[in-house]
Amino acid sequence: MSSTRILWIDYVKAFAIITVVMLHIPILDPYRHIARSFVIPIFFFLSGLFSHPDRYKTFSEFLRKKTLRLLIPYIIFNLLNYLYWLFVARHFGADAEVEVSLVKPIVGMLLGIEPWMYHYKPLWFLPCLMLTEIFFYALYRWIVKWERKRCQVYLAITMVSVSAIGYSLSILKVPALPYGIGGALSMSLFYYGGYLLYAHSDWRENVRDYVARISPIKLLSLIIVSVCACIGLSMSTEETQVFVNSYGNILYAFPAAICGGITLIGIAIGLSKWLSPLMLLQYVGTHTLTILGIHLTTASLIKGFTVFILRQPLCIYDYLWVRLLLVIVTVMLCLPFCYLYDYVARSITNSISTK
Repeated sequence: MSSTRILWIDYVKAFAIITVVMLHIPILDPYRHIARSFVIPIFFFLSGLFSHPDRYKTFSEFLRKKTLRLLIPYIIFNLLNYLYWLFVARHFGADAEVEVSLVKPIVGMLLGIEPWMYHYKPLWFLPCLMLTEIFFYALYRWIVKWERKRCQVYLAITMVSVSAIGYSLSILKVPALPYGIGGALSMSLFYYGGYLLYAHSDWRENVRDYVARISPIKLLSLIIVSVCACIGLSMSTEETQVFVNSYGNILYAFPAAICGGITLIGIAIGLSKWLSPLMLLQYVGTHTLTILGIHLTTASLIKGFTVFILRQPLCIYDYLWVRLLLVIVTVMLCLPFCYLYDYVARSITNSISTK
């Protein structure tokens, strides 16, 4: 694992993707309100944290990087999961009871519309994030070009306005738009929050110093307060569903997302400060995209194995401990594929770079 990586950030990403898996298994149904309030916003925040718009000299260079990182995986995982759904998944379980045109998931894939992506709905996140990153980069470069001195002021005003437009679409109950446009607009404020932490070196230093100096008692107190606030706020409004741009009352949803994010960050900081590096957890955190792209299919295959090979009834998954075990096994079985995907992705990237 690279020594330049920040351990607690990898832990936060690992906790977030494990939360996603637990939501999809599902194991968190009684607590779905709470988990969904923060799990997508924290991913947007972390993406903004590493946005680095000044790194790219031209838009074509930026677009090429994001295509390799987000669009190509989106296409690959959609094709693999569509084939699995076409030949296997739609013939068994709940999918067998629903009549779906073979073309509709393809249209959903091309337009990035989550409700139509019957073959693998979690992939809606990738075009939504890519749209946010493209918009932010284009906006940043345009503002810097015309008004460098007040760049941060104009950027802040624009990002708050854009996020307000997204929430307005939610209030008006506008149906799911292509490529998660509504969610991209709403979540842009969290992305911008991550960027702000990167952009201001004094802020970065303050965070680094705070992480280094915080005592166990203070950190535990922060975690407890943020957990309680997240629970109270998220349960006071409708369930957050970023994929259809639905949040309920944003006066509760927005602070709940922040408190939930603080909780994950606090736990991650505590583990990174007072325990030896948890290499397996860090590996999970560095491969969230791959786990996002295969965890549902992996869980489906495990269920198929227990039913058709081990001859166990499907109802065993009604037990909480069995679903928890399914989460653990699913994540663990995703890791070899992560290694294989890394190898193939590096080969393709190196091949493209040498041309």
